[in-house]
Amino acid sequence: MGSFVLLRQGGLGMGWRSVFLGNESPSRARLIAMSSTYAVLGLLGHGLITDFIPTADWLSDGVIPSVLVAGILSLAFYWTLLTDRGHFALETPQLVRWLAVVLAPVLLFMCCLIVLVYAGGDLQARFWGRPQSVTVTLEKQHTNSRRTCHYRLVGEDLKRSLFKHACVQQERYGTLPARAAYVLVGRSSSLGLHIDEIMTSSGERILSPLEALLR
Repeated sequence: MGSFVLLRQGGLGMGWRSVFLGNESPSRARLIAMSSTYAVLGLLGHGLITDFIPTADWLSDGVIPSVLVAGILSLAFYWTLLTDRGHFALETPQLVRWLAVVLAPVLLFMCCLIVLVYAGGDLQARFWGRPQSVTVTLEKQHTNSRRTCHYRLVGEDLKRSLFKHACVQQERYGTLPARAAYVLVGRSSSLGLHIDEIMTSSGERILSPLEALLR
């Protein structure tokens, strides 16, 4: 019994509020701030994994608000550092600190653009868009990439997507022609096209590596 009490006092028995909000009795301001942070992180994650092609207008319109929000957040970040209201952990290497300070505006802009244009646009197309199929011409591309897949389909119609390609299984890649017509099936809105699946012109579905793994 004594060990159990010690474990709870040591933090292993913390409630979910302490884990996710930093306090068992958070203030309303802290609750709103933390909830907003988790919501933005969720949208960022969604934008990174979804298959969405924004329209040229939506992509262009999203740049200015993303720059403005990133600028405000960057100024807030620098202000907290200059006024000692925020600081890096003592063990953070000096190089990492300088990179964080220098690259903060760029990274924040990229995050804002992904959240607004890709996550926001994709959710709008999913829930309020109409079913649509678009025939496009794509080419095979093999590359040794550490950030994403090695076997891809690329083309002019995918250039506005976040990663500018669609991933394909290695086994399926070898059976595809070097250049062919494919059908992008999904939901379309004024903001862009959410892709549910990619099919060959004969109606055969192309699986991504993740889809093949989950099957």
